[in-house]
Amino acid sequence: MPNVAHFASKRADLLVIEQSSTPIFDSGRQIGTKPGRLHQFSDHRIRVEGQKTIDFLRSRAQAPDGPEIWEIDASDVPSSTELLVELATADIARVREILQAESEGPARTEIVETCRKVLEKMGAAERGPGGAREKAESV
Repeated sequence: MPNVAHFASKRADLLVIEQSSTPIFDSGRQIGTKPGRLHQFSDHRIRVEGQKTIDFLRSRAQAPDGPEIWEIDASDVPSSTELLVELATADIARVREILQAESEGPARTEIVETCRKVLEKMGAAERGPGGAREKAESV
């Protein structure tokens, strides 16, 4: 069984190119193209197989100019769709909890903005009661 890893990205539809395509020439004329290798994230996630690919994505995640990706356990981060469905019926405390977890973790724009809009529509602040006191005590 091949090695499998799951990665998440800050962008929903990120493309990471592992190897560029290369033209194939014969007698000075291009006769074809050797395909490259790319990895396309869908809904902030990708599942990859093969140790070479896993090592490549891990190195890109650690690179200073990396594309804001990180390795996750398959159950680490719920999908955007699951969270958006939950936000439709969640109470204020749960919306605040989702907003905090999302802001500290993946920071997916559509989730953060939806949480803020739901709280605004409910007439609630982003922090719960006593939020200012907790902050003042921690300083």
